[in-house]
Amino acid sequence: MMPAGPRQRGAEISGRRGLPSRLFVFASAHAQGFFSSLGRLVKKPFSTLTAGLVVAVALSLPTVLYVLVDNARLLSSGFVDSNQVTIFLRPAVSDVKAESIAGGLLKRPEIMSVRLITKAQALDEFKQYSGFSAAIGILDQNPLPALIQFDSRSALDPDQLARLSRDLERMSEVDFVQFDLQWIRRLRGIMEFVERGVEMLSLLLGVGVVFVVSNTIRLELRTRHEEIVIARLLGATDAFIRRPFLYSGFWYGLVGGILAAALATLILASFEEPIRHLSSLYDADYQLSHLGLYRMIGLCAVSSLLGIAGAWMVLFDQLRKMHPHR
Repeated sequence: MMPAGPRQRGAEISGRRGLPSRLFVFASAHAQGFFSSLGRLVKKPFSTLTAGLVVAVALSLPTVLYVLVDNARLLSSGFVDSNQVTIFLRPAVSDVKAESIAGGLLKRPEIMSVRLITKAQALDEFKQYSGFSAAIGILDQNPLPALIQFDSRSALDPDQLARLSRDLERMSEVDFVQFDLQWIRRLRGIMEFVERGVEMLSLLLGVGVVFVVSNTIRLELRTRHEEIVIARLLGATDAFIRRPFLYSGFWYGLVGGILAAALATLILASFEEPIRHLSSLYDADYQLSHLGLYRMIGLCAVSSLLGIAGAWMVLFDQLRKMHPHR
């Protein structure tokens, strides 16, 4: 093999340096657009803050609703996932027989735990909570039946629980089985309806954010029209002209996302005292779950992407109109 000549070695060296050089040019161009767009926004803080506040108001509402729905989902999961069923035995069934039935239920794989309430225990609870203890004392015998409460496996859905309840009702010792299936289905339906409403509202307000940013960038394009024309005469490409405006859309979205996170946090903080008071009325100690760091970062990321989308939409339209001969 012949040794490589000087021209060939120069071409190889140039090829090896080509990729790092292109990466450096690419990074330099984006850094210039990044900081130049930031500098322009800093020079006009009022308009930047105004656009950011409009974006923040549009995004804070679905954010607050999402967090509240998430709290309601966590709160209601305790009721939905309890899967508790109550079996009312016939009055003629003795406590010994009821204990035997409870032991048989505990052996079933779909049942997790069983609690037996005997006739005497049922009578004591009724006297304690009903306020009719004097009237109950007049009766010669205990009219209340024994009952069995059990928690099913969490993997069971309402339809499986309904089939289990029907099987238990066929037992001769069972009077009826109480299972709030309809209430659970209604609760799940309400939660699904509210979640879908929040999703649709988020989509509509997200589109509104895109149009807000696009209108802001359109006004900026008009004020810099002559600058863009001169840059085209000097040979600037569309990518070079678009870059700072896309970063401006990014900054508008980022500022709006930060303000939206702060506004949503303040709104959620205002709900803390009413929720604490309401939970105390039910002898509960529920703490409202807030936005959190990861959700704040996600909100800022989504807002920045919406800002870039708004800028790209108006740039695609306006720059195309600047080339009537194309």
